[in-house]
Amino acid sequence: LKEFLKNPHFSRYYHTWQQNERSLVFIPLVEYFRTKGLVQEALALCEKGLVHHPQSVTGRLALARVYSDLGKPEEAQTLLRAILTELPGQQEALLLLAKLQGPSESSTIPADLGPWDTCTMAAIFARQGDHRKALGIVEKILSLDPEHARAKELREEFIKCKS
Repeated sequence: LKEFLKNPHFSRYYHTWQQNERSLVFIPLVEYFRTKGLVQEALALCEKGLVHHPQSVTGRLALARVYSDLGKPEEAQTLLRAILTELPGQQEALLLLAKLQGPSESSTIPADLGPWDTCTMAAIFARQGDHRKALGIVEKILSLDPEHARAKELREEFIKCKS
């Protein structure tokens, strides 16, 4: 720890954490520990921080990365799917989930996936009459998370409208 405290960024976050364990600074500390190979310490800190901030998407993403580092892809994927249920277009979660699932025909990362590629945006395009664009967005989401319930529902709806 003494060595880490020489780093001004780590030191600042660490002292803030020591003064207030309810602070969100646990997230950059977790990432710092991960990059230094201290994955068990990152796990303990992340779990402790999420006790106070269980809905923190960034905190849960950090935990998913820790699980991945620990060789626990199932736990990471479960966490990422929960995030994507709440925020279907969360790009970091989509990318990490695709990475964990590995290369396959049903799980590729579209090069043009953007922050607006969400079920909400697809529904807006459909209401505006642009069913082709709406279907394209939904297909991108499903290429990363084939079990995404809302995207599957919208795809069926858009296909009916197209025909």
